[in-house]
Amino acid sequence: MEAGANQRSLAIRERVLGREHPDVATSLNNLALLYSQMSQYPQAITLYQRSLAIREQVFGREHPNVGLSLNNLGHLYQSMGQHAQAMPFLQRSLSIYETAYGSAHPSVATSLNNIAEVLTDPQVLARNMLVTVDDPVMGRQRMPGNPIKLSAF
Repeated sequence: MEAGANQRSLAIRERVLGREHPDVATSLNNLALLYSQMSQYPQAITLYQRSLAIREQVFGREHPNVGLSLNNLGHLYQSMGQHAQAMPFLQRSLSIYETAYGSAHPSVATSLNNIAEVLTDPQVLARNMLVTVDDPVMGRQRMPGNPIKLSAF
């Protein structure tokens, strides 16, 4: 895989449209996806976060495009095995999609599927990582916690 075309697209859009344009966010998202597929996770995270920040600024925190960025970040953390970090992004994405589209939309289904994948991940289940937390917005939620294992040396 080659990031050159995506990087060039990003550079053109930034130069012509400005660094905070929604199309720049799209280019950042596309480049982040490519880096994710190449297992270059730190670069992917940085680009997804920048895309998210632009979309929140341009569209507002509850817009479906923000939901897409949140879902992408959550899915990236999920693929990295960082389940506790993935869940807040995935849950917020789900909330945005349900508010914007209702409960029977394909984007809602995608978010639910990603959450289910985290909750049923063999690593999460084998390590007994699920905890129940009280979220002020979403109520009682089951989500992966960060297990701490202490062992004697």
